Amino acid sequence: MRGSARCSLYSALATILLVCWASGSSLAQPSEGLDRTDSVDAFLSWCEEHRPHHGAVLATYSMARMEKNNILVNRLEYGWDAGSGAWYVVGAMNSAGRTAAGRGFRIVGPGGTVEMIEPPDDMPLLALADVFPQVYLSHFSERPEVVVGAVSMDIGGWRVTFTQWSNHVGPLGVVEFAASGRAIRRWQDDPEDRREIEFRYDDRGGDRGFDLVAEVPGREGMTLEEVRLREGASTALFVPETVASLARKTAMVVDVERKAMQEGYSRTADGGLVVEPGKLDTTPYSGAGMRKWRWPVFGTGLVLVLVAGVEFWRRKGA
Repeated sequence: MRGSARCSLYSALATILLVCWASGSSLAQPSEGLDRTDSVDAFLSWCEEHRPHHGAVLATYSMARMEKNNILVNRLEYGWDAGSGAWYVVGAMNSAGRTAAGRGFRIVGPGGTVEMIEPPDDMPLLALADVFPQVYLSHFSERPEVVVGAVSMDIGGWRVTFTQWSNHVGPLGVVEFAASGRAIRRWQDDPEDRREIEFRYDDRGGDRGFDLVAEVPGREGMTLEEVRLREGASTALFVPETVASLARKTAMVVDVERKAMQEGYSRTADGGLVVEPGKLDTTPYSGAGMRKWRWPVFGTGLVLVLVAGVEFWRRKGA
């Protein structure tokens, strides 16, 4: 079970690892009709107008369900500071991010040490763009050289072709934006491996100007659980030590929830845990190994209370 969870988390963070160590068989080439022209400059100006320039968004995505007698529990934490470009993606087994100063880092294992990544440009914002699609706009503004072509669409908005990896190998990426600046969909310019995603949004970040997807693309059941929005700079949240602490907490939550489900609890729509009828006659996380100690612990506590009471009255009488 732990092996399955480990594979699941590695898969969930595959985008980050590919960003750092992507490899391919051929240099990326632009699609026909999408050569870099003056339209790219117009698109980059449009990016500046529509991307968030300040504030931070922190989001928790999670799932907990039974599938073919297997307990599937996963939890991912995403954070992005629009002003500085700092970000993190945290899983129970692996984490990565970038500081406000542009230093990339990764953490392997819930209690793993922080490893700084050189050069820092190998950790672009695209590592979390499928969850916070506005990251595409900020990434293109930050690194305009990755934009290969931009075409204004008849319905308004833009279709943009860009190099996905820092070493400019592998297929190009394509993303379409509505006239409002919201990303509509993205795919790879590879007929045999398009990896197309149509973004489906949750409105909980809209009042502060942030777009968030309702479910992590490619991760069935990994839905948005919680959103925290910060209006000012929140760079302290993105230092490696803080992210490492969040990684440890995330691993603990996943472990506790998995044990709860083993005891007969299941996840509700609002993220709580309820017991399934007929499956549990004890309190959460108190399986057979705990039940045998219940009365001895209770008896010991009662004796200690009585001894303390006798001592209190003895001293008071003295």
